[in-house]
Amino acid sequence: MINRLLILFAAVIIASCSGGKKGDGKKYDISFGSLKGPAFTQSIKSDMKVETSVMGFTVNVNMNVNADIRFDLMPDSAGFRQLKMTYETMKMTMDVPMMKQLGETDNVNKELDKAMSMFSGSSVILLVDKNGEISEVLGKEAFQEQIQHNLDSLMTEDDGRKKMEYEKKMEQFYTKEQLQNMLGAMFSVYHNEQVTTGSSWTKEAVSNVNDLKTKIKTKYTLVSVTDGIAEIKVDGKLTSAGSATESGMSMQADINGTQTGTLKLRLENGQVQTSDIKIAMEGKMKVGGLKVPMKLKSVNSIVKK
Repeated sequence: MINRLLILFAAVIIASCSGGKKGDGKKYDISFGSLKGPAFTQSIKSDMKVETSVMGFTVNVNMNVNADIRFDLMPDSAGFRQLKMTYETMKMTMDVPMMKQLGETDNVNKELDKAMSMFSGSSVILLVDKNGEISEVLGKEAFQEQIQHNLDSLMTEDDGRKKMEYEKKMEQFYTKEQLQNMLGAMFSVYHNEQVTTGSSWTKEAVSNVNDLKTKIKTKYTLVSVTDGIAEIKVDGKLTSAGSATESGMSMQADINGTQTGTLKLRLENGQVQTSDIKIAMEGKMKVGGLKVPMKLKSVNSIVKK
């Protein structure tokens, strides 16, 4: 049950001028149209700590996700930017003291390695509008074929049931909602109007994973521009409420939190150079009549390679 809760909770989480000073009145273009290629790679890292209590027992979980994702800019299509997104590497580890005592940590991380390695080399094409919102995900069939190929090379005939479970879970990773959630720190920051230092703009988004809806309202503020790098402050609120179903089990969530940090974007090509965002969430999930309190803290970073 803990693993199911973590998957849902993680889904709520896992956006060329120089010398600008605050209030100088100079206008800067940080629209998604300013993004230039031809290609670039972003390293995404997330360190998450979850504390929950089940039937009087406190369970602490540490999760780490590291991924290198390559973006190739393709010709625009009907007013949308086209980006080919390729998972170059993806790795996840989990540390649960209870599992460590039982000697299960290594086994769990081996399974996670196997699951994450399925993404290696797989690609989809994103249609993104001027506000940095994903409108459509193309190439799902080719993505599925690559995942299927990787699964066939990783699993034996005895892993049939596990293979089906993996395939079902992997489908979530290329939905529009999940990709927007994962890439939000890179894409949501773009604004379709020119801005000056000191000015702010707000983005609202709703993600839906397994029928669990999460509302994210983020305020961005252009703090300064130095040597062609725009420093942008991020201040957001997250609300997750509703019901979800995982492996036939009904769950209800009531979770609230904040996300704060900074992001740096190179104005010359519109590419995010670094992003450091902290997320803190707290609330309860009701599972089969049992109320499960949860706290989550995560540090999420993006670095252009």
